[in-house]
Amino acid sequence: MIDGTAKFDKDIKGSPLPCCLADPEKLHRFDKRHRKLKQFLLSCVFTGVPIHMAPHPATAESPPSVLSGDCGSYFLGDFASQTCNTSTKTSPSASPVSYSDMNGLILTVNDGALVLNTTTFAVYAASSSLTSNPISIIGTNVGDIDTTGTNGHGLYATNSGLGNASTSISDGSITTFGSAAHGQLAWISNVLSNADAITTINGGSTTSSGGGAHGAHARTDSDTSGSAVATMTSGTVTTTGSGSFGIRAYSSSTSGSGAATATINGGTISTTNTGSDGLNALSNGSGTAQTNINGGSVTTQGNVAYGAVSLILDSSASGTASSNMTAGTVETNGDTAHGLYAENNGTGEATVSQSGGTITTAGTSAVGLYSLISNTSSTGQSSTTLTDGSITTSGSSAHGLLARTDGTGSAMSTMSGGTISTSGTGGFGLFSYANNTSSSGSVTSSMSGGSITTTNTNGVGLFSQNFGGGRCHNLLVSRNDFHLRPYRSGSLLFGVLCLFPGNRVGNYERWHDRNRRP
Repeated sequence: MIDGTAKFDKDIKGSPLPCCLADPEKLHRFDKRHRKLKQFLLSCVFTGVPIHMAPHPATAESPPSVLSGDCGSYFLGDFASQTCNTSTKTSPSASPVSYSDMNGLILTVNDGALVLNTTTFAVYAASSSLTSNPISIIGTNVGDIDTTGTNGHGLYATNSGLGNASTSISDGSITTFGSAAHGQLAWISNVLSNADAITTINGGSTTSSGGGAHGAHARTDSDTSGSAVATMTSGTVTTTGSGSFGIRAYSSSTSGSGAATATINGGTISTTNTGSDGLNALSNGSGTAQTNINGGSVTTQGNVAYGAVSLILDSSASGTASSNMTAGTVETNGDTAHGLYAENNGTGEATVSQSGGTITTAGTSAVGLYSLISNTSSTGQSSTTLTDGSITTSGSSAHGLLARTDGTGSAMSTMSGGTISTSGTGGFGLFSYANNTSSSGSVTSSMSGGSITTTNTNGVGLFSQNFGGGRCHNLLVSRNDFHLRPYRSGSLLFGVLCLFPGNRVGNYERWHDRNRRP
């Protein structure tokens, strides 16, 4: 102990503090109780180890208790910083690393030789309900982590106070075998918190084989503005269970306004079962749900397994559901396994856009870009946009772009660049669709650049259909800027087709390949 009692009266007024003279740049921290002159506690940090001053002799209070953690000791009540490696983690590999009721914690796991084989979570950190400090698990190198039990997460950070919860992996491997056993889970459980839940994959490998077991899962239960953010920049994620997403962001509260955002900038995501999306963002509140593909590779093999999906489910939510792609590759192999998908059951918009990269789908009704307004009372717009990049579909009724509304607003599919190729029966290039007979909203398919090629029966270049009372538009802005090649082999097919209620043909233009035009 370093005795600071000699200068107690000066210290509380801000005079130089004797315990930190060796390193004056270090931060001094006072216990709030010193203001009442009951006790003076000072801590300064040398190489990450807290040093506490003795209490004022006028009181009988004792200095903070020293607690023994799974990767080293810390002082009770401190915002602790711990490093976990083969030197500090001396318990058997079957014993998890666990820190509970913490007043904030930065736990760094960094040792390639570290081995954890547990039947529950492997590395766990939880806050007290009173702290405003973060709970963070930093997997610089997690070594080899294997878990076998239900909810047996690899890295698990939860904050019931007011601070952030975050996990990350940069090297090493995490493998989980149980149901709902995520590679990473960051969870804000306090409904009053406006802090964020954050998971990050910067490298390493993450593999899960149980149902509902995601590679990385960020979740907030906030009733305020707390967000959930899941990001991948490098490394690999593989899931083999049903309903197991590569990365997921989830805002659970219908009262919350925080965003749910899942983003891949690099690395590889592979899922191989039904309903297992590459990226999944779900918001139950008024915040946005958004997925972003800015690089890397996403591959799914299973029915209803989307490359990236954004969902807003609460019917009163006003946020936007959006899925966006600027670079990288998406490949889906399964029926109704769309490349990018956004659905809004609230009152806001659903938007899907691609400005680069490649999307390939192989399955019945597996659309490249698909936006949906599913709330029949919503006036929100459904829109899909292609400005660059390529989309290739091979299944029947597998369109390039589909904008659909079941509400009363408009639906619009727009193409100004890039390429679309459909080879399945009834595969349209651009498709805009209004499915509400009470709607007065318009539907529009517009092409001003790029190339559309359909190579099977009933393959239409631009198709719009309106079951409501609104207008139906197909716009060919400039024929010199693009090439539209509809398939024709014995059936009457159209480059551009617009249908109104009762299958009455509206405005359309028959346009074949230039070399075959009459």
